[in-house]
Amino acid sequence: MTYIALYREWRPKVFEEVVGQQHITTTLKNSIKNNRIAHAYLFCGIRGTGKTSTAKIFAKALNCEEGPTPTPCNECRKCKAIDNGRLMDVIEIDAASNRGIDEIRELRDKIKYPPSEGRYKVYIIDEVHMLTKEAFNALLKTLEEPPQYVVFILATTEPHRLPETILSRCQRYDFKRLTTSDIINKMREILDKHGLKADDQALAAIARNSQGAMRDALSLLDQCISYADTELTKDIVLEILGTVNEEFLFDFVESIRAKDLPACLAKIDELAYNGKDLHQFVNDLLYHFRNLMVARVSQNPTGLIDLSEESIEALRNQSRYFKLEEILRVIDTLSETERDVKWASHPRIPLEMALVKLTKPEVDDSIMGIVERINRLERCLKSNKGQREPSAQTSIRPQKADTFPSTENSLPKQNKKETGQNDVNIKRKTLEELQQIWPQVIARLKQEKPSLKAFIQSGNPQPVEFKGKQLVIGVGGMELNKTMLERNIGLVEKVISEVYNGDLKAAFRLIKQPAPKKVKKDEQELIQQVISVFGENLVEIEE
Repeated sequence: MTYIALYREWRPKVFEEVVGQQHITTTLKNSIKNNRIAHAYLFCGIRGTGKTSTAKIFAKALNCEEGPTPTPCNECRKCKAIDNGRLMDVIEIDAASNRGIDEIRELRDKIKYPPSEGRYKVYIIDEVHMLTKEAFNALLKTLEEPPQYVVFILATTEPHRLPETILSRCQRYDFKRLTTSDIINKMREILDKHGLKADDQALAAIARNSQGAMRDALSLLDQCISYADTELTKDIVLEILGTVNEEFLFDFVESIRAKDLPACLAKIDELAYNGKDLHQFVNDLLYHFRNLMVARVSQNPTGLIDLSEESIEALRNQSRYFKLEEILRVIDTLSETERDVKWASHPRIPLEMALVKLTKPEVDDSIMGIVERINRLERCLKSNKGQREPSAQTSIRPQKADTFPSTENSLPKQNKKETGQNDVNIKRKTLEELQQIWPQVIARLKQEKPSLKAFIQSGNPQPVEFKGKQLVIGVGGMELNKTMLERNIGLVEKVISEVYNGDLKAAFRLIKQPAPKKVKKDEQELIQQVISVFGENLVEIEE
């Protein structure tokens, strides 16, 4: 016998078998009992919650040889024909592939003919939101006043895309997401019928991953059963789904909390090496932080978090180490990352970028990143409580852009004995001109080669001497600053010549920068804390 997938084999055949939708099935059964059958119904809800199955059961209940009855027999010719899709009076239409006005006109023309076998002609239009505007307009009048023997059942996952004129002509029924316990109970029933075993954690993992859709849960269960030789375990399910276990998630979140970027990147490398689905991992991580948020704000999160008591207690303990605003920042960042990872050709890259932002808030220029930096600064200030405040003469403010310290004291004195007075005056005049245009040179260098920006800011290169057509540039700080500029001497000469409007050569000289003014120990510690928050390049000390 040909194998039938579980979700098809276990499709509900009577209203009592529809899982988790008692509010709908009870209403439909009572409407049949009381002979209050409407001409148009709208079934809304996420995928896999029983919309189409309920529609077919309703069609059987109307056309069963023992009916109309709320409990179709499933044994008569008409019930079997509806189950097999062979009854001419029950027409299933896929609106995604029959969405034009021509198909709706053909439907409208056929409605005037009475049913050939059953009592009612039932039109089940699936994914009805896919119809065009013209098709909806063609359907309006027929939907409002169809013949007495016609019943329309419209099914959709996106009711907001339907025109108000369609919604007002239908009785609307909203199918709920199935609870984890409902899905687990159904899977346990199926496994018992097949003589198979599975542990509770394995079924819980499948139910959580299905996100409230029974069809998704049964498809995953079917796949896991095919993989498992004997008993279905949690490890088998996690391997099939490409997800990670709870221990890995808790450990990963601890690395984020500790701002340990190398550890986070190493764990991502481990996931990629093991072939895990990074998009699924982002979803799992996002849901973990959602659970941390609930555990942080709720006194009794048991009913809100779909995990075991042990896992909920672990979430409570971990949430104590996070502020609520920190959890919200992580959720906001991961939500954006989830969209990027889903469509990225290299999903690892946006995930690693997100981890850099989460562990290094000083590089995150978003509002949440700035708030995190301010919070860190507040914690630094609170840690200095009880110490003497910095003196009024010392102020800390962001450094102005394109501001260069004076080089008057660092310029070498001209040797009048070696050169004539007129020659010295010419050299000084030329050097002054270069100093005036020097901010333009620096700006052009940063623009031409951004990788030099750090060495320019650290070394603060300045023109210190002019010999003939050679400009000597003093570079402070480490030897590395001078070395990197020398490697790019061609670019430096090109920029200087273009800005100065003359052909000049460049040479570099390592100079000692003036020693910073000594500050008291407590002031120095506070300054270092501010620099650690905002970055060395954005802070200067002003007397």
